[in-house]
Amino acid sequence: MLQGTGCSVGKSTLLAGIARVLTRRGLRVRPFAAQATCTDPLLISDNRKVARAQFMQAIACGVAPVTDMSPVIFQRHEKSHDATRSHTDILIHGRRSEALNGDDRQIDRSDLMPTILRSFRAVAEDADIVLVDGEGAVGDVAQRDRDIANMGFAQAAGVDVVMVTEASRGSGSAIASLIGTHTIMSRHDEARVKGVIVNSVLRNSEKFTPSMDAICAFTGWGSLGVAPLICPSSNKSVYEATQLFTSPLRQDETRRSDGSDVHIVVPLPPATDRLKEDFDPILDAPGLHLTFISPGRPLPLCDVIILPGSTSVITGLTALRSEGWSIDIIGHVRRGGRVLGLNEGYQMLGHSIADPYGVDGPPVTVTGLGLLDVATIVHRRKNREPARFAFPSKTIEFDASQNHIGLTAGPDCTRPFARIVSAPSKPGEGAVSASGNVMGVCMHGLFDDEKARDAVLGLLAPHRKRAGASSIDKKSLDTALEQSLDSLAEHVAAHIDIEGLLALARIPECFTRS
Repeated sequence: MLQGTGCSVGKSTLLAGIARVLTRRGLRVRPFAAQATCTDPLLISDNRKVARAQFMQAIACGVAPVTDMSPVIFQRHEKSHDATRSHTDILIHGRRSEALNGDDRQIDRSDLMPTILRSFRAVAEDADIVLVDGEGAVGDVAQRDRDIANMGFAQAAGVDVVMVTEASRGSGSAIASLIGTHTIMSRHDEARVKGVIVNSVLRNSEKFTPSMDAICAFTGWGSLGVAPLICPSSNKSVYEATQLFTSPLRQDETRRSDGSDVHIVVPLPPATDRLKEDFDPILDAPGLHLTFISPGRPLPLCDVIILPGSTSVITGLTALRSEGWSIDIIGHVRRGGRVLGLNEGYQMLGHSIADPYGVDGPPVTVTGLGLLDVATIVHRRKNREPARFAFPSKTIEFDASQNHIGLTAGPDCTRPFARIVSAPSKPGEGAVSASGNVMGVCMHGLFDDEKARDAVLGLLAPHRKRAGASSIDKKSLDTALEQSLDSLAEHVAAHIDIEGLLALARIPECFTRS
């Protein structure tokens, strides 16, 4: 099990690299995390979600991700319109648990341990090696009695631990974090730790040897490697592998392609659900110049604005107004520009949003941007349902997921963005303004299908050049990820003691206890 002395020390990325190294050796490797906390778990089969890190790690192992790999997910959301409160949904096996998410819930995390151990056994049944990913800082002793993600799981399952830290701020930070963690841990927990890995050393890793020797002498833990910093300048493909599934989209990121002639802007307010995979298929599409705008900057003149989804429609709308972006968007439409709203971004385009049940804070009704003649009532339950769609004016069919986040209806819905081929009796999905310049849809995976993607871009930018390939297809993205993970594995194998890690592997005590 890899545990970190703090957040963002690189253990999830290291685990993916180790998983790919061992998989290349012919071992059946599987990732596991007892508890994951994130804002944007990824949707897999059967309308269930898996933590982003375990999704990437499963791909590194050459297997499909399953919910047993991250059986408990704490999914964080912005809760109130002023963005000062938040709430967390508890997902069990990839679905929101109604029993654990009541308004008056009093959660005893230890009650989740039987579920976690059952999933751990299920993952281990099909594996030679299970690599367990801890979460956050193991040294948070104030939370130790409630811990199920780090030492709480290690003791319950009977697995040994490798401690991971980072030294990007110098050797002193690594020494302090490891020795400090050793000092405050109980002797019972400390006995579980068998080794240490230092990640993100800025300079030559050999120069860190005296510091590692000092750490091992004080703690009694064995050294399992010192990995130099992974950065774009030294190894771009490795860097991309660490970003693709472990981190949200970086703000202010611009992707250009040769001969681009259409400028698309995506504003990213603080409440935005910034799912990188939503935009991956169009990042390098020919004829496009895609720019992501972070808070504090005005929206530049452009051809198309795409409003992404948000953790809360009202919080996201409040952020748009506080940034002055609402004025920019309305002015953009008046100049003849086009707008596409996705999910909560679609609902912001309507003339009103009502939250009568207090789902996202105190019950309230707010005025939307008024660019679509629709109104939204926020519901308590959100759900995604796979469906097959087609555009009203085209014969192209594609698969995506309806994203039910409330009831949105109004006159503009009589001009739906897409037909539901798999359920023709149902009304269409989304809405289009009378001018045709403003569109909205509650849908995930809109850009995944190549033909559908090109059709959408044609609606948004009819004058877009189509020289060469129309866009990057999903197969190319999958190939790029595989190549990046291979590069990551080579980096890890060169600096981490893989044989030493294998020597620590043994049958967990929870499998042998009577």
